[in-house]
Amino acid sequence: MATLADRPVTLRGTLVGPIVVAGLIIAVLRQLDVFVVYGLLLKVPYIVQLQFIASGLLGETAFASGIGSALLGLILHLVFSVVIAAVFMLAATRLPVLRRNLLLGGLLYGVVVYFVMNFVVIPLSAAPPPEAIILAVIVEGIIGHALLIGLPLALIARRNANGAM
Repeated sequence: MATLADRPVTLRGTLVGPIVVAGLIIAVLRQLDVFVVYGLLLKVPYIVQLQFIASGLLGETAFASGIGSALLGLILHLVFSVVIAAVFMLAATRLPVLRRNLLLGGLLYGVVVYFVMNFVVIPLSAAPPPEAIILAVIVEGIIGHALLIGLPLALIARRNANGAM
């Protein structure tokens, strides 16, 4: 009996749909998480949260640009989410070890995404540095990325393993 890891990589074109769907799902889940943590708990207005994403390109002017920069932030977040989904889904088609351990791989991937975004992408962007570092927010971010990014990606990859992987 052939296992998932033994299946040949075929039908790569069929991954486009699952990648886009996965990207949209993780974008929505992450935005809900951010809305709860930063909006409801830390009282940061949602428009400012989206402007922070846009500030990666625009710098401090994003916070004075109103709804336009917030919409840019939302679009950027969606694009990043689709790219994050694409990397995982394509890796799952090429790495048998990942296909054999999709759930663990997905959870670890979510944690890696957290660290790459917070310690590579944001510092290299034009976004302002954080005013304070709160340990609880870091822990929630790591767990949130594992459960709300990595886990859904693993489940979607497993669901699509029959034909595309």
